[in-house]
Amino acid sequence: MATYSVTNNNGHYTLRLTVTETGTDAVANTSTISWSLNLIANTSYYFSTVKVGRTVTLNGSVRLNIARADSASLNLPAYGTLNLGSGTGFVVAHNPDGSKSISIAYSIDTADLDYTPGDLSGTGTMTLTTLARQSTLGAIANFDVDGSVAIPITKYISSYTDSLVIKYGTTTIRTVAGITNGTVITFTSGEKTTIYGLMSTVKSGTFTFILTTKSGATTIGTSTKTATGEITNANPTLSATVVDVNSATIAKTGSNLKLIRYQSTARITITSAGAKGATIVSKVVNGTSVSGTTLDIANVATTPFTVTVTDSRGNSTSVILNPVVVEYIPMTLSASFARTTPTSGIIAVTFSGNFFNGSFGASSNAITLKWYYRIKDAASYTLGGAFTTPAQYTKTGNIYASVGAVNLGSSFDYTKAYDLKIQYADSLTSVDTGGFIVARGLPIADWGETDFNINGDFSVVGNCAFSGNVLKACCATGTDSSLTLTSNAITIVPLATLNPFNDSSVYSISDGGVKVAVAGNYMISGSVYITLTTAASTSIARGVYIFNGAAEINNALEYSYNSNNIAASIACGMKIVTLAANDILYLKARTMGTGGTAYPNKNGTYLTIVKI
Repeated sequence: MATYSVTNNNGHYTLRLTVTETGTDAVANTSTISWSLNLIANTSYYFSTVKVGRTVTLNGSVRLNIARADSASLNLPAYGTLNLGSGTGFVVAHNPDGSKSISIAYSIDTADLDYTPGDLSGTGTMTLTTLARQSTLGAIANFDVDGSVAIPITKYISSYTDSLVIKYGTTTIRTVAGITNGTVITFTSGEKTTIYGLMSTVKSGTFTFILTTKSGATTIGTSTKTATGEITNANPTLSATVVDVNSATIAKTGSNLKLIRYQSTARITITSAGAKGATIVSKVVNGTSVSGTTLDIANVATTPFTVTVTDSRGNSTSVILNPVVVEYIPMTLSASFARTTPTSGIIAVTFSGNFFNGSFGASSNAITLKWYYRIKDAASYTLGGAFTTPAQYTKTGNIYASVGAVNLGSSFDYTKAYDLKIQYADSLTSVDTGGFIVARGLPIADWGETDFNINGDFSVVGNCAFSGNVLKACCATGTDSSLTLTSNAITIVPLATLNPFNDSSVYSISDGGVKVAVAGNYMISGSVYITLTTAASTSIARGVYIFNGAAEINNALEYSYNSNNIAASIACGMKIVTLAANDILYLKARTMGTGGTAYPNKNGTYLTIVKI
């Protein structure tokens, strides 16, 4: 603390400034100053309501400056003390070597009266504590762990010594004694191994640099900086191979390096390792995680294969495997069985589908089509025969189709219903369609209690007259835009509209179906437009059904193998049934092996009923 005083000429008043060094900061190289300016009445002289201008300047910095005109009216009693101002927390920077002296100036300005002090001023110099200054670290640039890092040091006392410790977390990487400004540090291979282990899960991290300054054995102080060290060029190593491990497809191609789409089992083998202390945490092939070193993909549909490995730092490496692929087309079949006439014992079939018409490499693809039959609800099927080309079906490109309606023979008793199916196969797959039901036929003539039905050609010699409606018919469609189908669930396709030519005395919409008001024989047929939306690894199908209440009375199924996005209408052929008054016919749809969508209001969806 230092006190500075000045007394007026008559000795009645003394102006005193007290300056105190309240604290020092060797690291910041500063002192903190407080001050207080007081006017003291030395005698019985005093004043009241006097304005006092005053100033205090420390180290060239004005700490107090109040003009007389701006002063409040002040009072000083005899032998009293009047505080004119004070301040704390004034920070003064020292010289680089830690020394510092500050200049002092203070004054007052009052009216020059016989009882006032008049104008008083004083100056002086105050020497502050000399600080012991440790060396300081400058900003350290971010660096590559595999490169080098420069250490900037500002040294204030040449006789002092400096040492540097480099840490990552709590682990000391290196200690450098007697370090000087601009020293460049390159980590040794052992030090880098330690760093890689500490940074095994991060690409970059914070390093701490601690500089300690000593005078002999006495520690003067420390200076600390941080910088980011980065591990670069550390992507994992990766190699991968793909082969076919399906013996059946290898036999067709002659090489395990060639895949048959939708049929081969691709085995992908991955060899990988982390770099610079990292470990492999993830292996992915086309979005599928791999837990070991191999992944088998059955019925492989998608190529090429993108193999990606990721290490514990988040670095990734990818390779693309693009094997030779035979573009196999899964075999499909759409078929429709029907009697050639309602009274006939002859059943004919029309069919078509897609197939792979090409070579696998070691052999070419071949297809077979066999049909089977049984009386409906019988225990087993009987082989009816194999379709032959070109007599019964033809192959054009990747499409095969029956030559018109292929006659299956005349042994199908018109009084019985039959269950028929087709087994279609190529060199790799074999699929049964499941049952197609062909209803029993009709006699040529049926003389009932109240009617006489002719179920065939009718020739008239001479005149013929009719009374009443000769043909009573309707065609119903839906109004909803789409209907989601769940695999294997038979779902009603709601009908809401009767086309204009319907006979309203016979037909009406009821409960999403068509109600018939008059008992009798009717010809019925139906069709639904269906989209199959998801591929499957087994046979898939779409079907249309006509129900009388809860009883199925007509249907048609279309099968395919591993095909998606098939969008078309499927129709069941015209069938003659006997209906009671108030029976309700429903149009229904089904998908098997996959989901789909039915479209009640799309061209290709209808229920047709004709009274005969």
